[in-house]
Amino acid sequence: MHLTPTPSTSAPQIAGHLLVQCLIEQGVTHAFGVPGESYLAVLDGFHLYRERIQFVVNRQEGGAAFMAEAHGKLTGRPGVCFVTRGPGATNACIGVHTAFQDSTPMVLLIGDVASDQRDREAFQEMDYRVMFGPSALGMAKLVERIDDAARIPEYIARAFATAMNGRPGPVVLVLPEDMLTQTVQVNPAHRRSARTVGPRRTIGRMERPRRLAHAARDAHKSPAPVCHCRWQRLDAAVGPGLAALCRGLASAGGQCLPLSGHL
Repeated sequence: MHLTPTPSTSAPQIAGHLLVQCLIEQGVTHAFGVPGESYLAVLDGFHLYRERIQFVVNRQEGGAAFMAEAHGKLTGRPGVCFVTRGPGATNACIGVHTAFQDSTPMVLLIGDVASDQRDREAFQEMDYRVMFGPSALGMAKLVERIDDAARIPEYIARAFATAMNGRPGPVVLVLPEDMLTQTVQVNPAHRRSARTVGPRRTIGRMERPRRLAHAARDAHKSPAPVCHCRWQRLDAAVGPGLAALCRGLASAGGQCLPLSGHL
């Protein structure tokens, strides 16, 4: 009978296994991706801890990114996606863009070229800070590269905190393949809760249902009412009000459309 080891740092291990332990510590139960040779050590870790976390294999990185984005949207915790360098990352970028525009917590991890091959135009080498960074105006909240395996817990914890805190959104972590095979002996960082701000602070929790009810009541006053909605995490107070608004629009000959057309 196979027994999955409990995450522990009592003995040295390779960095790829530590990274999977850190994901487990953050409460991750599913990760999505397309296997690639640039992060084989992480895939080995998924196999080692397969009774605690499931790696869902996808046919294309765009689908994997969308699955991670949907998982984050439904659970409120960052959806996790693994892709390989170059075309793997570019294929996944549409899911990252969707997570950014829909304010969905998500962490994309990219297997990258080895550290000694950087800046030498290595096979499928790209600058992910330029591709996904703030200057892209619509991609990731944060892009970081893990060069020191002993700092994996720090980077994973910061990625999850950044993805959830403030306005939720995607974070990108770049993983050099030689870093993932280094031997380390450190503890995974403890999971921390999110402190979300944004639309929920803009309109008070008790005020939003009242405004939705007024909008539903007044829908008939417009000849062609249209409501553009962001389908995010709707709490029990807002869900029924939004449903009533959509019914009111339909009865008035209007329509209720998602603000993001990606999904």
